[in-house]
Amino acid sequence: MNGWMNDILFARGTWAPLAILVWLAFTVAAWFSYRDSNASSIRWFGTFLRAVGLGILCFCLLEPIRSITVPKSQANSVVVLVDNSRSMKALYEKPISQQAATKKDAENLPEDERLLPSFANVIADNATWIQEIGTQYRVRKYLFAGQLNSVDALRDWDGSEYESNIEGAIASIKTRYPTQPPAAIVLITDGRSTNLGRTSTSESVELEGIPIFPVLIPPQGDQRHDLWIQDVSVQTSDFETAPVTISASLGHRGFPSERVEVRLEDLHQDVLQKQVIEISPSNNKPLVRFQFRPKESGSQGYRVVCRSVREIPGLEMTLENNHRYVAVDRTMGPYRILYLAGRPNWDYKFLQRALSEDAEVALTALVRIAKKQPKFSFRGKGNDDTNPLFSGFEDISEEEKEKYNEPVFARLGVVSKGELAKGFPKDAEELYAYSMIIIDDLETEFFTVDQLQLLRQFVAIRGGTLLVSGGQESMRGRGFRDSVLGQLLPVYGDPSEPETFIPGIEQQAEDSVRVGLTREGWLLPYMRLRDNQAEETGRLEQMPSFEVWNRTNQVKAGARVLLEGELPDGRKAPMLVVQKFGKGSAGAMMVGDLWRWALMNREEKPSPFYQAWRQLVRGLMVDIPRRVQMTSKLDAVQNSKRLIEVQLRDERFASMDNGLVEVRITPPNGETMIVKANAALETAGLYETSFLMRDSGVYNVVAQARNPDGSIIGESQSVYVHEPQALELADCSIDETRLRALAEGSGGEIVPVGSLDSIVSKIPVDNLRYTEKRLTPLWHTPWLLGFAISCLAVEWWWRRRYGLA
Repeated sequence: MNGWMNDILFARGTWAPLAILVWLAFTVAAWFSYRDSNASSIRWFGTFLRAVGLGILCFCLLEPIRSITVPKSQANSVVVLVDNSRSMKALYEKPISQQAATKKDAENLPEDERLLPSFANVIADNATWIQEIGTQYRVRKYLFAGQLNSVDALRDWDGSEYESNIEGAIASIKTRYPTQPPAAIVLITDGRSTNLGRTSTSESVELEGIPIFPVLIPPQGDQRHDLWIQDVSVQTSDFETAPVTISASLGHRGFPSERVEVRLEDLHQDVLQKQVIEISPSNNKPLVRFQFRPKESGSQGYRVVCRSVREIPGLEMTLENNHRYVAVDRTMGPYRILYLAGRPNWDYKFLQRALSEDAEVALTALVRIAKKQPKFSFRGKGNDDTNPLFSGFEDISEEEKEKYNEPVFARLGVVSKGELAKGFPKDAEELYAYSMIIIDDLETEFFTVDQLQLLRQFVAIRGGTLLVSGGQESMRGRGFRDSVLGQLLPVYGDPSEPETFIPGIEQQAEDSVRVGLTREGWLLPYMRLRDNQAEETGRLEQMPSFEVWNRTNQVKAGARVLLEGELPDGRKAPMLVVQKFGKGSAGAMMVGDLWRWALMNREEKPSPFYQAWRQLVRGLMVDIPRRVQMTSKLDAVQNSKRLIEVQLRDERFASMDNGLVEVRITPPNGETMIVKANAALETAGLYETSFLMRDSGVYNVVAQARNPDGSIIGESQSVYVHEPQALELADCSIDETRLRALAEGSGGEIVPVGSLDSIVSKIPVDNLRYTEKRLTPLWHTPWLLGFAISCLAVEWWWRRRYGLA
């Protein structure tokens, strides 16, 4: 009220004392004119009416003038932002039955005839509300989807884009008008932004400064239904009992009850599996799961499709949200494992048999068949200094024969002739070629100090996995406890035990032990062989008792016990313990006679022993880095742009900056293209590139790295899904909550389509850069004079009613 009164000026302000005296005189006279009335209420009300009427007339004698601030004509601008996304077309497009008799006839209609009148009239260039704004402001028209585009006419709208970057469009408006921001933004959208949540808080649009007026246009109503795939997820595993699981949650609107068919297809649209479910309003987000085993390993793509069993044309708002793509990546290897044994035993036989069925794992063995002999010994005349095991083998060169003071090894599964020719590797390049090392029945004193340090670097720096199996010479005595190997493993050895333990014929073996899963073991998929707990418990009960196992005083802090044994006296003892160490992991298998398990249930297919070894090996190698490792992410601004990063390492797994990296990209529909990745300036060994995803579908990407001489280092493969319609058409409805947040955060308000013609009066003018003062006289305003006369007339009627003169 005070602000309104401050805008009033008086042309005859000097007459104010006289006007007040006249008003007081007439008011007093009116009071005394009611002296003959019997009731005080009659006197007070009549005096009040005459005082108000006379007061307005005296107020007009001062010639009051109201000064208001108005926008300067055509000096300020108002931005009209129209969402050109596909979801808007689905919302405001007429059903086919209302457009034409057939879908083909409907496609031949002009665009404005396919739209609902409520929306077509709003975006028409001759709309009343646009012309009303144009009388005072300059109207700037924009269409936006992924980017902001200026247009001369809103009839260019076609609703063909699969992106709605509302925040980016508002931010672009502020960038285009840095010095003179628009007076307001009229926003026509459904409020569902495909970029919401993909940008950080610092990158989010600031709403203060420019008021935003979202227009609330009613959609096509309940006469249309919609069915869509809300979300898809994939669970993959490298274990035989865990097939690929694809879960799809469905969304629906407008269906009282409907039977829906959900299909799993490959990229050639061949149906792999299908299910029929019943949807209803009470079943808001039904979930469908498919379990299958891909015929091939590697990266693959699939489709999940849903449709109504009735298949009535025009039943749904859009059919473009009835399918989603799924990427399944089961590529793991090939990974190489080095098995190092101190003596020939049955464990290697069964381990090699288990891993030979896994194409992604290659086992190389180094088995000691003879320990080194004393350096000085009495030998007969004519004897050489080579080990007698090589006597009689004339086809072996003198360089290949082991000396008396060197152990003799059997090399099995080697790739090249010179691999492991000198025994256990002594340099990083040879050892780092393996991803996992298994040590069985080998004393700690076998390794030199340099080899132990190299083994530590293999786990901590290279990121490899070390697994030591129990036995009569493994993890025993103070020598193991104080060595580097003892530091690597997750258990403390018992220093009271002898360095080696070889029982005699008359001696009895140690107490037998039965093993079972711990709580952490139950939680790890690679430790379970059955689908449910009951079957897994039964499987564990069928395992034999083991008689060779290593004792330990204590498990290290942070280590996880996955298997534990139950002794005859009821005590628990750890049997399989793992821990993280640097970039890699180390584990201790305390059992030394696992071959007993392999001899049981030989008719069972698949054998639980072989399956357990395969799953354990793969489970321990799941996060092992490779020399060529590819990752990717979507661009923060452009959804269709994918950024590829390739980390390259040399033979010692140090960052490699002089490599050559090429990325082969196979789009869903098109030929393979090859792009070069450039070395990043900030990170050593990192190579970067990007590509645009234009078509919806599954993209197969392979990064291949080469040495400067052109020799191949390795490659990394992955698949990526690009389906902009999945986000854009995930829920074809108006997000009124989001629109209200945009309006309230900027100082605007939601404008219903019926109130759109009055939007000019809602635009605040206080913050406009160009304004002007407009003077409006109030003293001869008809409503003011009419109000004064009305008060005097009512007062006269009041007097006559009670018989006063």
